[in-house]
Amino acid sequence: MHSHQFTVQPNLEVLAPPDLALPDLYTLCHFCDVVSVDVMTTLEITKSSLRAAMDVGLTGEEIIAFLENGSYIPLPETVRNLVAECSSKHGEVAMGFAGGYIHVSDRALLEEIRSHRRVQECVKSVVGDSLIVLTPRTDLQRLAKELRKSGFMPRVDSESVQEVDDGAFHVRLAPEELLDLLGILKFLTQIEEDMGEAFAREKARPLLERLQPDPTSRINYSEYAETIARSLLRRYRTARKKQIDDAAGRYKSQLARLLTSGGSVIDQRPPFEGPNPAAQVEDVRRLIEYAIDNESRVEIAYRHLKNGPIRDTIEPESIRREKVYAFSNDRDGPAAFALKRIRKAKLLV
Repeated sequence: MHSHQFTVQPNLEVLAPPDLALPDLYTLCHFCDVVSVDVMTTLEITKSSLRAAMDVGLTGEEIIAFLENGSYIPLPETVRNLVAECSSKHGEVAMGFAGGYIHVSDRALLEEIRSHRRVQECVKSVVGDSLIVLTPRTDLQRLAKELRKSGFMPRVDSESVQEVDDGAFHVRLAPEELLDLLGILKFLTQIEEDMGEAFAREKARPLLERLQPDPTSRINYSEYAETIARSLLRRYRTARKKQIDDAAGRYKSQLARLLTSGGSVIDQRPPFEGPNPAAQVEDVRRLIEYAIDNESRVEIAYRHLKNGPIRDTIEPESIRREKVYAFSNDRDGPAAFALKRIRKAKLLV
């Protein structure tokens, strides 16, 4: 026969006999800490053990009822008081994980946003009349985009940059992001040294020095950043050399044609048979193909997706996949233009 009785002592210890039924011992272990296991098993009721039990759903009333039913002696007041105290305090402060929040100015606006189809999928809870707490996996940028489509104008706080009371900013970077930033600043200072001109207005080096981590850190940030800077510098020099070589090749070719023709290069070109300037896509294509074949420059009016309407003078090199690849005189470098966004093209003589 198994016993269902144990002793609850005023010092908050519970003495379980060796023949205590396993289900009863198991229940005791839910809200008690095991102190020792011997002939008699000693357990202790603590605030932390009670809190853990209540976290998984046990109530103070259930704990008291179990102890009263199983104790050899009347339940001590010290035990009752501790359970009552923990029961009254448990849950008065709730903590959990969330994926952000939506704060609004009034209840009507809160209800309007809360009823939005995309927001409904992300709501974890609503606090008061002005705060919606979102689920942990909520994509704030995507949700903000959906709200903007519906006519709202949400402002999304930055997760990485926080403004503090004195007007300064706290920036949170992952180690690899800090290394990239240090490497880019080192690269910039090296370019300034190579060119002999402080085009960054002597701001790069002081900023680089301020961002240097503690030298006692186990990671040698300076060495890693130097490696990144050297890699960027090699790529920059390679790209710059290619630009110079390409430009030199074009000018040499034009000069050779000029010398062999004994006169103007333009005079030797076949006339362009088509509208000039051209505005229709197919007319623009034919004009640019002519410019490629005859190494001519073209002035274009172009609608950039981000910058809006722009004008540029280009030297077209090829057309691939509905894009014009050219040397841009205005940018002083290679560029690509979507053929359908060229509003007008004019062949330059």
